[in-house]
Order: sequence, then structure tokens, then C-alpha cells
Amino acid sequence: MELRQLRYFVRTKDLGSFTEASRSLNITQSTLSQQVKQLEDELGVLLFDRFGKRITVTEAGELFYQFAAESLKKANDGAVLLKDLSDMHTGTLKIGVTYGLRSLFTAVLIKFSERFPGISVRAVFGTSDELMEKVRSYDLDLALVFFGEPEDEALAYDTLFSSPMALICADDSHFKGNKTVSLKDIAALPLAIATKEHSADHFFLRLFRNHRLKPDFKMEINDISAVLDLVRTGRWYSIMVEVTVRNSSLHTIPIKEKNLLRKAAFVRLSGAYEKKAAKEFTAQLRRQLPGLT
Repeated sequence: MELRQLRYFVRTKDLGSFTEASRSLNITQSTLSQQVKQLEDELGVLLFDRFGKRITVTEAGELFYQFAAESLKKANDGAVLLKDLSDMHTGTLKIGVTYGLRSLFTAVLIKFSERFPGISVRAVFGTSDELMEKVRSYDLDLALVFFGEPEDEALAYDTLFSSPMALICADDSHFKGNKTVSLKDIAALPLAIATKEHSADHFFLRLFRNHRLKPDFKMEINDISAVLDLVRTGRWYSIMVEVTVRNSSLHTIPIKEKNLLRKAAFVRLSGAYEKKAAKEFTAQLRRQLPGLT
């Protein structure tokens, strides 16, 4: 059997679909099906039951999955370990960054590149959920994300700091003098938010539903900078993690409800070999953290 076949099997099992797995792997569905079938023939068992376009994992597939996933992780660790022998003179660090932490990431990246000019950095911006999925599939070495509580045992969470959710308004807003604001008051305001695919928005949308409130979403845009520009006009308000807009011309007002903290963390694959470049990057961020947050 080949590592490629193990990767195809693991990805298909994780996504529960040949269609989704082939799209994720950037291969054709027929190629994926053929490779999985060859693996099944070699093992002498069916790993998936096929029902038309639906598939379910067999008992043999469930048992084999743990070995396949561990084999992939060890092979990846071995390759990374050999590359690290270059002692930080060369190499590539693949890191994901959620939209709300772009400024923090950029400041650290500048310092990191000055100290380790031979390391190439490949940065991907996305939602926290998207980035954590890329870490699981070995597409990223680590990701800088927001989260509530750790949910996936496959991931290791290195918490950096916590920041509350807040109402964001223009500096001349009549809300500026308020020490706090309620969700009920916020629901009545014209809101401009980043699109619902952003993890922070999932967080406060669930919050509104739990309080049986229907917020007035006037604008939904898939870019935080554009949302902030709208808020600066004074015509709209937004809700974001407070640290996202710190040191800007906008004003933040704490929300009354409890437990509205979002945690910023580096997330990596649990138990996997950690690149020297990744360790150095996280260390650089921690050194600058007091000044950045």
C-alpha cells in the first residue's frame, strides 16, 4: 500500500463523501475511487459500503482508520524532522490566520522574517473553522485563530490571550458614553457584519438566538476592513472581538451578557512533530504580545 492511498482513505472517511474528498484533494472522483478500491483489494476487505452516491464506513474501515491516520502523521513528522536539519537556514512555514488577527500576525511576521530571512512563510487567511480543518489535513503547520472552548482532541490549543465581544461604533456615536450595552439594544441597531461564515459571527448569532432576539443585519460583507469602514460613517454598528479594532478610530462598548470571551490561540495537530520555525514564530509572538494586545 502507498501513503497516497492511506491519505485518500483518511480524507474520504473524514468527509464522508468521495465527492467532497476528491474536491479537497484536488483529484478526480474516479481517481480517488480507483485508489481506494486498490487499497481495499490489497487489504482484502471493504473499507466503505457504497449505496449509490452514499457511503458508510465499515467496521473494518473504522479499525483501519486509526492505523492509517497514525501512519500518515508519523510519515509527515519524519519528513518535517529531516527538513528541520537545515537549522532554520532554509525551509517553509505554512500558517493560517483568521481575519480578526491580521494586524497581530503582520507585526510578528516582520520581526520573524528579520531574524530568520531564510525561512519562507506561506500565509493563508480564512475563518477559524476553515483554518483548523486545514491543520487537520496537514495543509498548515499551525493556525492563529479565535475559539470558545477546545472541541477537537486531534488539535492542540496554545492559548495566547482572551478578548471580549463588543459593540463597535463610530467615535461620535451617542452610545460612546455608555459603559455597557445589552443584546436587546444591539438587536435594534442597523448592523454591518462580516459574513456569517466567520466563526465569530457564528458565536454571536447563536447568542442572539439563545436570547430569542432577531438582530437587524443591514449589511453582510466578507471582509472585516470593509465592515469597519461602514461603521466609521456612523450609519451602522457591528459586533466583533474587541482586540480586532483596538487602536483604531472606532469605539468599543462591552456587552452586558456574561461569558462573551473569545480566546486567541495557535492551533496545531496534537502529538505531531512541531517545526522549529513554528516554535520560533509562536515564541516571537509571545515576546511582542504585551505591546500588541
